[in-house]
Amino acid sequence: MNKLKIGFDPLKNWDIELFRDVMRSLSIQPEAYELYIISTSEDVNKIAGIATLLNIPTDHVITDIETVTETTTALSANKIDIYLTAFMDVFSATQSGTLAIGILVNPQLQDQYQMNPKWFDQMTFWIKKLTINGQESC
Repeated sequence: MNKLKIGFDPLKNWDIELFRDVMRSLSIQPEAYELYIISTSEDVNKIAGIATLLNIPTDHVITDIETVTETTTALSANKIDIYLTAFMDVFSATQSGTLAIGILVNPQLQDQYQMNPKWFDQMTFWIKKLTINGQESC
């Protein structure tokens, strides 16, 4: 099975407890997931701290991003499968300009049953879908 490449921008997202918990959970499964930080944040110390906490290798941390176009270029160059962002412009560009699945992280948007944040359900759906498709193609 191929590993899923999941990228995220911790800017704004890292303040959400569920988001941190999900990223930690993914990070302890290195046989299944490769995590990437692709961020416009200028807080290099915070990004480095998050990367260390999640055991993300330095070559998977991309912080010299200044524009939406540079973000989509980084997603394509690193063949990211799923990208989580709090920014609507990046989400929209991801949807139209890359093969990555963009997920907008907004804790106020709930699923139809008001049980989980919508981003969490979308991420879970796409992880299952991509994992199943990856196994079938082997």
